[in-house]
Amino acid sequence: MHKSHFFILLSVALIAFLLIAAQVISGISNFTGIHISGSHGTATPAFVANQQGLGMIAVLEDSSTPIVAVYDGGGVLAIAPTAVGTAVPSFIVDSLGVSNLFEVRDAATPVVWVNNGGQLGVGNWQLFTAQSTIAVTQDSAINPTGTFQPLSSTANRSTATIGNKAAGRILILYNTTNTTITISDTGTIMLGANRALGQYDSLTMFSDGTNWIEIALGNP
Repeated sequence: MHKSHFFILLSVALIAFLLIAAQVISGISNFTGIHISGSHGTATPAFVANQQGLGMIAVLEDSSTPIVAVYDGGGVLAIAPTAVGTAVPSFIVDSLGVSNLFEVRDAATPVVWVNNGGQLGVGNWQLFTAQSTIAVTQDSAINPTGTFQPLSSTANRSTATIGNKAAGRILILYNTTNTTITISDTGTIMLGANRALGQYDSLTMFSDGTNWIEIALGNP
């Protein structure tokens, strides 16, 4: 074979190899495993995904269904298992030996965290969203929808029934109207006495799963 023909064939083979390699690298697929190492602690990450303009810049799929995704704006999606209530959570943080397993930071300062013992910490204020006000009628059940539950009534009313007693819940009842709403100390409502809530008065309780038990009475 003439030298010029050999170099032409070699050049064509090299170009073909580079084209195939570029295609594989640009869309990595069918790898049994990928190991990435980097200089930890420096400004250079071990792995960067950059797909400007796409909805998702990185996706992990199970049978073509996204289960973990990073959005172009920085949000993270984690899909829970179909069988809700199973032992498989949608998101796990496991950092053995560190003081905090998970942190949310504001300018590098932790504002919410879960420590190694599973306790939740809040850096400043714990905020409870006011639920839709419940209008109390005589002997009607109060079924709170969240921790901070405003109440109202058109006249002085009393009740001995409060629902939604899942264990561990904290409940703050707050009278918004210029009336008296009395919460009776009876049945599954464990108070120091009947609590008559005037306007702006509050009653704080926790549930053991069966009973609402008084923590504090606010009577300004």
